[in-house]
Amino acid sequence: TREAIGILLPIAKANHLEGKSADFNDKAMWYLALAYLKNNEKEKSKSELFLITQKPKGTFKKEEAQELLAYLK
Repeated sequence: TREAIGILLPIAKANHLEGKSADFNDKAMWYLALAYLKNNEKEKSKSELFLITQKPKGTFKKEEAQELLAYLK
C-alpha cells in the first residue's frame, strides 16, 4: 500500500485536469482513500473521501465515498 500511495498521491492531487484525465484523477482519489484506510490512516482516508463527496454528481464512487465516510465518523 505504501507504493500505491506514492503512485496515487500525485495523480489525486493534480489540479485542472479535464476529460479523461479528470476521470483518472477521481479514480486515483478513491483508491488513495482505500490505501490510507488499509494502512490505518483513517484521518487521511476521511479527508480524501470528503473531497470526493464535494465533487459534482456522477463522480466516480461518490455515493460509496459518502457511505464510507458516514461509517468512519
